Amino acid sequence: DLAAFGAVWTSDSRTYLECVTTSKKEGAVTSGTINTNGVESFSRSGLLFTTGIAANGQLKFVLHAFRNFGVAGCDSTNANIVDSTFKVTVHHGPPPTCFPPSALQVNWTMSNKANLSWITGGATNWQIEYGAAGFTLGSGTLVNATSNPFTLTGLSANTTYDFYVRDSCGLGDVSLWSPLGSFSTICAPSASPFTENFDGTAWTSGTGGQNAGDAIGTCWERNPAPAGGFGGPFFWGTRTGTTATVNTGPSADNTTGSAKYIYTEASLGAYQAVAIITSPLVDLGALTVPEVEFYYHMYGLYCGQLFVDVWNQSGGWQNVYSISGQQQTSSAQAWNKESVTLSQFADDTVRVRFRVVRSFQADGDIAIDDVKLKEAPTCPKPSGLIATAVLPTSVTLDWTAVGASSWDISRGP
Repeated sequence: DLAAFGAVWTSDSRTYLECVTTSKKEGAVTSGTINTNGVESFSRSGLLFTTGIAANGQLKFVLHAFRNFGVAGCDSTNANIVDSTFKVTVHHGPPPTCFPPSALQVNWTMSNKANLSWITGGATNWQIEYGAAGFTLGSGTLVNATSNPFTLTGLSANTTYDFYVRDSCGLGDVSLWSPLGSFSTICAPSASPFTENFDGTAWTSGTGGQNAGDAIGTCWERNPAPAGGFGGPFFWGTRTGTTATVNTGPSADNTTGSAKYIYTEASLGAYQAVAIITSPLVDLGALTVPEVEFYYHMYGLYCGQLFVDVWNQSGGWQNVYSISGQQQTSSAQAWNKESVTLSQFADDTVRVRFRVVRSFQADGDIAIDDVKLKEAPTCPKPSGLIATAVLPTSVTLDWTAVGASSWDISRGP
């Protein structure tokens, strides 16, 4: 029991328990709740911070009590712990033979599955219990896992789950449960061909120099998310018309000239900051030779790098395109069209992300519009053209071909 006297309130006082034998403490401080003097009773149960093995079979506890208001501490005049009311009950048993796993990790999620891993406590079999966010252990779905990593299946799309893992060392010999883990599945796959022009009602244009108040479409994801105000993170946002910084960004979108696009606002963030926006899952099964097509606008002396990456379950994220530096010479100059053949992802389910690495200054806005995942033409253009071994009268060219064995090269001054 905690007693407070005179003008002192019990809500001024704080306590926490320490097990000096195991050198462990409670993870949080407990406060009084009554805004007056008097006696307030406290009890806490289920504390696991003392878990461990005591070599001599004895545990010594210390209750730390203090005040956070006024100059006086705990004493007979202001506040104290009532004599003989401090009691600790320890529940104990023989040392465990099966130790819990740790370091839960979510490797990837899809609309109906999630791949999880952990550091085992020593076993080669495990149990996973999962359920809707906030579920109580014992009420979830129990799954036996014989591999690590392990893929949970049969999940619902666009749903947040909690999960726990424990080692299963033998028949009737299981560890304590791990700490809580959580993940969210993504939206169900969209069909192909897939088109996004960023003009739907869910895409909301921001305003001002930090593109405040914008929103992105359902099932798209961005990292980082906007935080608002100067000093906020470098992020992808939705915009109509020009961007706020002079001498950079497009003057209008590509689709109609009066609609929306997405871009990275270079007046935010620091050098080498990274902004990512990721599409929903797209099922490419309807396409024989898929390709990603998009338009980009990179006007500004300090435009950084734009990368396009594609994800599938077997290979993770794979870079398929990159470009860097200023590509337009004015805000009003037309957007550039780019197409990248994705033959290696035929009959697969993928996500596409646009990744921008910021350069030095604010005049480096990078924008994209009119993204499509569609059938490639019968004779797709090569990609990744680079010049190597440049000599006074000759140059070696290299590119990535798609299905062709001969090419035409046009050159000029």
